[in-house]
Amino acid sequence: MIDFIKQSKEKIIVLAYNTDRLQRDFDEQSLESRGLVNQDRAEIHFVSTKQKITKEADSSTKFRYGLDVLLANDYANRISDNVKRSNQKKLEEGTILGEVAVGYLSQKHHNKEIHKNPIVSIDWDKAVHIQRIFELYATGNYSCEQISRTVGEEGFITREGNKPTKNSIDYILKKKFYIGYYETIYGIATHPYETFVSEDLFNKCQEVRCQIRKTKAKGTTVQEVKDNDVFIYNGFIKCHYCKSSYSSERETKNKNKWTYLRTTKPKDKCPHCKNTNEQIVTHQIVDILKRISISQDTLDILQDELKDKIKARSDVRQKQIEQFENQLADIKEQRKSNLRRLISKDPATSITINIYNNMEHILDEDGKKINIKLAILRTTDKHFRNSCLSIFELASKASELWISADNIRRREILRIIFSNLYLDGKTLIFTMRKPFNLFLKQANHTEWLPSFNIFRNKQDDILSTMNRPMMEGVRLCLAA
Repeated sequence: MIDFIKQSKEKIIVLAYNTDRLQRDFDEQSLESRGLVNQDRAEIHFVSTKQKITKEADSSTKFRYGLDVLLANDYANRISDNVKRSNQKKLEEGTILGEVAVGYLSQKHHNKEIHKNPIVSIDWDKAVHIQRIFELYATGNYSCEQISRTVGEEGFITREGNKPTKNSIDYILKKKFYIGYYETIYGIATHPYETFVSEDLFNKCQEVRCQIRKTKAKGTTVQEVKDNDVFIYNGFIKCHYCKSSYSSERETKNKNKWTYLRTTKPKDKCPHCKNTNEQIVTHQIVDILKRISISQDTLDILQDELKDKIKARSDVRQKQIEQFENQLADIKEQRKSNLRRLISKDPATSITINIYNNMEHILDEDGKKINIKLAILRTTDKHFRNSCLSIFELASKASELWISADNIRRREILRIIFSNLYLDGKTLIFTMRKPFNLFLKQANHTEWLPSFNIFRNKQDDILSTMNRPMMEGVRLCLAA
């Protein structure tokens, strides 16, 4: 409007119902409009007060106009305060400000007077794909673009009905809603709804994101990435003393390609940081993997032992599943009873439609929670039963898999087996993840079986470490 007045060659009259509909502060545009009035290029007429702001306006008119602006500013501030208080109250009550994340459904309650908050539930058709997105990314071997293609081919679609893009995958991976939090203009808030992504899995994905940003393109050209020429040790190895990271660089000499590990620290800052040929580290890795190998006879005994352990865990889960199924049957019977009471003509037992609707809502919420728990139990039990023994198979074939694998699979083997890798000059210092550290300890004995009772006591320790990202990586390594 100001620009239109400035461009006009004739005087413009601005009509406003009230002062607060035109301006609420002495901001730059307000001062510009007053300047145009003083130049006699504009007039401001207020309909409700019949006030006219012109070049010839007297001091009392200008004073009243300035006072109206102050009152309008106070009115706007009070509205802002009311909105903030309302939002804070909604946050305290657990109401979501804005849309829920993909993988959830939000529906308004049929009785808005009693239940103002919408009903939020998990959309399992999308939730299973989102779980897969987090599990694939946690392995460290998939980019957002690769994951978008994979889950798109498996049937995942966005809320708008489109196939996922790499940006939508990146957005999902950053969304804290899946672990019980969400961001507002007032900071991070918690929500009371069921989650289907574990906090450990979410944090692992954030670690992978940070690792990719730190090691991206160090010693790697765009052409090399396009050719799928992946460096094995990027992001895995640090100096044992100064903790600076090593990155890979490829040199071509005498028609042979050699890859060297060079520290990111400036020269002469740490005497222990030395340029090391990648093959020296690889030979040490192969020797370590050979030390955790398990003979076939011992593997058979271990598998028999673990099958009994898995069966015991499955029996416990089956009892839990039966308990939840009984609770669902009780809810079904309660609904039938409520319906009979609703249509009953006996005043002593009959209920009103409002009471019936409220009871149905409570039973419906309880049923949804039980169904979610059942789905998680059944999925986890099947996953654990099918994947648990694979980790022993990986340990028994680790060195063979390493030798035959490409660089992507070798990176996955490193991620699964090792928690830390350091270089002391050219000597590799390492720590292993559970349960591979136990395999290494047992490999130091001349025979497995005499010490098997010690290992048998560690089975619960082993089973507790077998999370879904690890199992996904193990499955990919064995499949390759």
